[in-house]
Amino acid sequence: FEKKRIIIGAYIICAVMLVLLPTKYFVSHTVEVLGFKYFVGPAGIYYHLFPIFFVVCVIYSFYEIFKSFIHAKGLKRTQLRYLIIASIIGYTGGPAGFYPLYNIPIPPHSFYTVSIYLCIFAFTIIRYRLFDIEIILRNIYYHLIIFIASAIVISTLYILYGYFTKSPYDIRLLIIIIIGTLLVTSLFTRYHHQLDILLEKAINEKRRKVYVGLQDLAVGLSRFTEMIRLFDFLSSNLCVLLHLEYTAFYFMNQSNTALKLLSKYKKSKMELPISIDLTAPLTSYLTANNDILETEKYRHEGSYNKEMISVIDTQYNASLFIPLMMNNSLMGIIVLGYHVDRIGYTEREIDILRNVGKHISLVVENIQLHEKIVKENRLELIGTMAASLAHEIRNPLTSIKSFVEMLPANQHKPEFIQKFNDIVPIETERLLELTNSILNFVRNSEPCFRENDFGNIFNKAVVMLKHHFNDKNISVRFNCRGTGTVYADPEQMLQVLLNLLLNAAQASRPGSEINVELDNGAARDTSIAIADRGCGIPPQNIDKIFEPFYSTKIYGTGLGLANCRRIIESHHGTIHVESEMNQGTKIIINIPKKTSNTKP
Repeated sequence: FEKKRIIIGAYIICAVMLVLLPTKYFVSHTVEVLGFKYFVGPAGIYYHLFPIFFVVCVIYSFYEIFKSFIHAKGLKRTQLRYLIIASIIGYTGGPAGFYPLYNIPIPPHSFYTVSIYLCIFAFTIIRYRLFDIEIILRNIYYHLIIFIASAIVISTLYILYGYFTKSPYDIRLLIIIIIGTLLVTSLFTRYHHQLDILLEKAINEKRRKVYVGLQDLAVGLSRFTEMIRLFDFLSSNLCVLLHLEYTAFYFMNQSNTALKLLSKYKKSKMELPISIDLTAPLTSYLTANNDILETEKYRHEGSYNKEMISVIDTQYNASLFIPLMMNNSLMGIIVLGYHVDRIGYTEREIDILRNVGKHISLVVENIQLHEKIVKENRLELIGTMAASLAHEIRNPLTSIKSFVEMLPANQHKPEFIQKFNDIVPIETERLLELTNSILNFVRNSEPCFRENDFGNIFNKAVVMLKHHFNDKNISVRFNCRGTGTVYADPEQMLQVLLNLLLNAAQASRPGSEINVELDNGAARDTSIAIADRGCGIPPQNIDKIFEPFYSTKIYGTGLGLANCRRIIESHHGTIHVESEMNQGTKIIINIPKKTSNTKP
């Protein structure tokens, strides 16, 4: 509050001197050139306030700078050191304008000192990030626009006043000009935010895209369920987005003894350590501070660890280290190399990256929780599979065993041989079908994506199941909305269609109809619907039909629909059921269309 009063007081003094400026009380003698009055001396009675005010401002500013310098550390202290040097040089040339009015025989030298001051000041801004250069440029352009607008208004008022009044310029003109300037300033103040956005776009569209890209990157992380894919995605995208020499991700190993290199994306030939010990100075520093380590900023800290800086320079050559903290423990590190063109990070970029790091920590925590749940579910599924397999395999094996045991004593009886030939092949086929279903279910082959004519896949499935449809006189109709293509693995999609059409045929009444519809319209996903007019599914069973080994058929394995869901989910799609008792069942599949961002 005290500093605010000092600033207000300084503005009031400046306003008073502005009013006195065109009068003889400031400078008694002036020469008019192009309508403007130039001071040539001697000094007026109130002019002496000007150098006194100037000296007071200089002393106070140095007082504040030195006070900050004494308490500053690291990069801040380096910034203030250069600022003090630049200010001393600049202010030695500042009073040069006072000398002629006091007949002091010192030639003007402010041009040289101010030039040196600007060079040192600019060096400090660029090399040591004294200020955010984007904010400075934006403010310069903002005030330049206000200045130009004010100059236009003042010039217009100046010309109109002389034209209509035909009188010499006096205090009335000054009042009119001040009012006009205030109106311009208030107008720009009202629309400051809109102008600020336009200037940001005009000055640095590239940086703005980086900010937006980083924010969009953080938002899109929640879709990942696997750690390695998350880190690979981040490594490549951060490196490209920020134009870095390389990026790397270290994460805690299974024994919780070190951080292991999980992913890297590099444009340089930098060879990185495969692990970081938890007792190393780097990990200790990140754990203690729980914040981004900026290499260049850390170098200027008075008590920096020389061993750590040496390791960073020789083994990493990185500009930023972003900690991934979980429950106040260091679980990982994001290592960002230097910009390809060696420019530094802005404060805004550092803030966004800090938030990105925190968001990644939450995403990783969610992935670990998801993996834990999946593991528990998998163990439960293994138990279910073991029990179901024992039951499914035991029944046909019991039949086969019985017939084999009775074969020696009954091999000459035609009735027994006929039963043997009827039952044993059927039970053997059941075992073979069960084995194939299990293999298809546990086989985790990646889909081979490509554009396919869905009509061809449909026709192939109908031909393969033709005898099932003919046995019950079932007709199968295909309808297509939009293009007839689907972006999928054709073999896996055929397997899904075979399972669903077979289920539909087995559930349908004789002489009924099965409808298959492909909707490839304006929606984001391709939709495939298979509808029958069969007996339907009881409501209490709908949530169970995709579970492994769940089946209401006498000879069903219970793996057909489970396998369908696994395939559709590997295509990043969904599958769900709509059914009414005695009305029929519709199974709807949605899978993403091919886009410019789709990765095969």
